[in-house]
Amino acid sequence: MSDCIKVLIINYFYPPVVDAHAYRWEQIARHWVEQGHQVDVISGRLYDAADRSIQDGVNVTRVGFVARPTMHSTSSRPRVMNMQTRLKSFVLNVLRPLYRKLYWPDAWWHWWPYAVREVLGRKHQGYDLIISYSPCLGAHLAAAVLKRSAKSAEMTWIADYGDPFSISSTMPPNN
Repeated sequence: MSDCIKVLIINYFYPPVVDAHAYRWEQIARHWVEQGHQVDVISGRLYDAADRSIQDGVNVTRVGFVARPTMHSTSSRPRVMNMQTRLKSFVLNVLRPLYRKLYWPDAWWHWWPYAVREVLGRKHQGYDLIISYSPCLGAHLAAAVLKRSAKSAEMTWIADYGDPFSISSTMPPNN
């Protein structure tokens, strides 16, 4: 690959997330940048991470929302729920059976609309390669929207379901 290509990776997981999925695509993205290619990543939003940043030459954009962090308490006292908290809990418990019937195939259903909005804003970027990474179905759906809306015959789309350890230099391959 002597010519510079423009790559877009759509992956909910990207460092500083500590995860095999994030590790794998960070290593591949860094390698492509070292080869002189332009690499952009659309990833899930994190606390304490900028929405837009450049990490080792990779342009990272984080979209979506982050669920409120769970607070753990060492207190042995029972939690007192105010009226608003009890009402919210009641509504969630009533709606939970309906939600389970309409359940999205993965836990990141909330990310998809944000990822689609981001890719639609990039449809004129002229990407040569789009990679969407599982286990997040929304990544594949966002890539499909970009591929269809960009209408570029030269744009290649790879929907990756690969082994997250296959390129690791510190972990043995398990495939």
